Amino acid sequence: MSIVECNVWPKKIEIVNSNGEILNDRIIGPYDQGTDLTLICLADNDPFIHTSVIWYDENNTKIDSTFCTESNGLWIRNELILKNLTYEHLNAMYICRGWNSHDDIRKHQKYIPTYIQLNVNLRPRQIRIVLTRESMYPTSKMYDNDSLILIADHLVEFECIATGFHPSIEIHWLLRSKNSQLIDIDLHTNTPIIQFIPRIEYDGNLLICSAMNLKMINPV
Repeated sequence: MSIVECNVWPKKIEIVNSNGEILNDRIIGPYDQGTDLTLICLADNDPFIHTSVIWYDENNTKIDSTFCTESNGLWIRNELILKNLTYEHLNAMYICRGWNSHDDIRKHQKYIPTYIQLNVNLRPRQIRIVLTRESMYPTSKMYDNDSLILIADHLVEFECIATGFHPSIEIHWLLRSKNSQLIDIDLHTNTPIIQFIPRIEYDGNLLICSAMNLKMINPV
């Protein structure tokens, strides 16, 4: 009689967070950018069978194969720690797979692996100010912390372009004077486009577009 070792799936696989909440097969979050997230994959343990629990990414690349048996002996555990959540983690999928090595595959049944997908609150990656009224200023271009010569008491229109955020942002326009005093010039709350009449006393001031994700604990 020969012994054949087969890779088969355990009967139960669960993904839980550090509080023990089951997260199987769904989108989880949202989590704020910059935070850490611990995901724990658990597979039921048979003392007579060698069980492996391994994490993969959505491209089927193995990312963590360090598993151990919990002290109660009931579960095989693999803990995946995601540090400093950022743009690359948005919509990322993490799959946990487990299998047993046993000499009799007929005693076991294959089970579908479990997964989670991340939802992450993100600050804007880039913010730019665009001068939009070419009729008044023929050489329209992007301005990013640059100086711009304007004509006093002549209407200009600026647009604030923010990219990389999720899911939404709130925009405000401000002027920072030479003595660092902030002046709110946004007459229409949360608008990316502002029509602005520069005054002589604004010479040397900074025009600021503030784009914040208010769904985050620290939106700035």
